[in-house]
Amino acid sequence: MRYRPFREKIAIVCVSAEPSTVLNRFPSNMAEQLNSEEMDLLDLVRAELGRASADRKHPFRYFVVANSDYGAPELRTVVLRKTVGDLRLRFYTDARSPKIEQFRDDTLVSALFYHPKKKLQARVRTHAEILPDSDPVYRELRQQIAHSASLADYTTQSPPGTVLQNPAQAQAGEEIHFAVIELVPFEFDILQLRRAGHRRALYRRDEGYWEGKALVP
Repeated sequence: MRYRPFREKIAIVCVSAEPSTVLNRFPSNMAEQLNSEEMDLLDLVRAELGRASADRKHPFRYFVVANSDYGAPELRTVVLRKTVGDLRLRFYTDARSPKIEQFRDDTLVSALFYHPKKKLQARVRTHAEILPDSDPVYRELRQQIAHSASLADYTTQSPPGTVLQNPAQAQAGEEIHFAVIELVPFEFDILQLRRAGHRRALYRRDEGYWEGKALVP
């Protein structure tokens, strides 16, 4: 079966949830042959997220997360540290940050990515997971932070958002307040603007696969 990118509104594509099996239904060199304006939109976003994890200057490196705090919207810019598993988006924060309790109260979190050069936007609906202190991944990352230049970001004497009454509150202490958050996506709404015609598609994860449908841009 030949691969058909989203150019017709009736097109439907099922993409495996495992990165290693993406495009496994098509020729192995297909991804190399397709440029950014021909690739399936979810594959394109997946590739850009992978690049952003390694490239600090990539547009996807910094993205916006949105959640609700007792009915009021909250928006923040966070740093994409890594994309793991089935497009899980990992970032770090101070464990005393208000977002931690907000995510515990309501795990539903949205994320927004935009690539200005490729005119590529990805709106993502997710559930937030806070890695427990007992998690081996958390322990390893905490150890890395403890020996990095970023340690001071997680050791201020007062929690983030505290009214600053004296400079000492912002100085580093001895205790590390480090948290790892992973956003687990269940829906991608992806839009790419092009002179040849805009493209948009909606992907929902169902039983280990991403099912995509073309949308009117």
